Amino acid sequence: MDRLNELTWYAIAYAWVVGVAILGIVAAWLLAPTSRRAWLPIARLRPGAWIGRDTFFVFCVYHGLPMVITATLFQMGFFTPLIGPAPDRSALTDSAIYINRCQNIASPLGFTLTLGTIFFILYARSGTRLHHFGLSWTRLWPNVGLGLVAAMGAIPVVIGLHMLVQFVLPGRDHSLTTLSRLVRNDWEWWFIGFQVVIVAPIMEEVVFRGLIQGWLRRASLSGHLVVCAIVVLFGLMVIAEKAALVVAPTEDVQVENKAPADAKKAATRPATVIDYLAPGVVALLLVGGYAWLMLRIILQFELREGEIQHWQLDPLEESLAPQAGLSEDDARERRRIACEQEELRQRDWSNANAQLAWFGTAMLFAMVHYGAWPAPISLMPLGLIFGWLAWRTQSLIAPIVLHAVFNLTSFIALYGTVMESR
Repeated sequence: MDRLNELTWYAIAYAWVVGVAILGIVAAWLLAPTSRRAWLPIARLRPGAWIGRDTFFVFCVYHGLPMVITATLFQMGFFTPLIGPAPDRSALTDSAIYINRCQNIASPLGFTLTLGTIFFILYARSGTRLHHFGLSWTRLWPNVGLGLVAAMGAIPVVIGLHMLVQFVLPGRDHSLTTLSRLVRNDWEWWFIGFQVVIVAPIMEEVVFRGLIQGWLRRASLSGHLVVCAIVVLFGLMVIAEKAALVVAPTEDVQVENKAPADAKKAATRPATVIDYLAPGVVALLLVGGYAWLMLRIILQFELREGEIQHWQLDPLEESLAPQAGLSEDDARERRRIACEQEELRQRDWSNANAQLAWFGTAMLFAMVHYGAWPAPISLMPLGLIFGWLAWRTQSLIAPIVLHAVFNLTSFIALYGTVMESR
């Protein structure tokens, strides 16, 4: 019954979002002449100067700074007048709930400071500006329309895949989904909605499609290997958390003296071998697909050992060879042909690496959500759509719009399901 109610609310949310999206596209078409331009521009790649160390540091800031801000506000007693004093630390479940509520309330400040810090770090380190991420007003309305159309096609596919996977691999809800069942004040829903519809789309697209995807297409072999290692690590973390729950099971969370049906089901269902193996298998399959794409590039461009190590093409030997025994006109013609071949080869190399980065960012984006396993399985195709939009439009506007509309659909369904169950 709970699953049926959830599906019903997803259908309601999707119908509402599609209706608004169609009205928005029609209004833009009538009122904004720029929206009538071709939605897909000439394929090109944004410039970027940030390196692997910058990317890793910003990734740490993205994960750590919001927690530091929440902890600072907690020490200042900021949350006490809003949601009461913190529970005793011996009550682990109550303490975890309180911390989640604090993080939810602190999300606007954490979002603002974290995003500003990321932009400042990259500008100071490499002179990176907003348009290097893909944040600009250029082709705004075509990109918005493209994001809305992509959302209408992607939402039912991704949600349907997620529901199907949950029947085979039951797991845990997203932290915000759990929090939504525990909030005691209606005004806290506004902060949850802000996180879902504003914070996640902008922050994740800037970090993953803007920063990581922009770096990964220029990374060395070691950078690609680090990404693969992180993906495998996230898969192992899911297994470790499942094992920890078996060794030290947590108490059932009670909301108004009534535990959610999903929590009861998860607590009573015994873990199977598939539950333990699936996260690692999925991570290895993703890394295997990534390695296969890299092998294809190696074979396509016939890379030598040095080129593989640095993951960069060396100039063709023919373009450097002396033109002895030829007339000046013939030598000039041969140099012209060699330069054209080299330019075409470099362009093909850049496009191949852009597509490799598109896949690598998608698998990293999916596995970062390991805490809501098995969500990474359905988020992988969604990440591929995000990556394609960012790569094809060279803008983050379309991925942000798609991300926001997808999350808005999930938020409406979540709100309706929770309110109906109370």
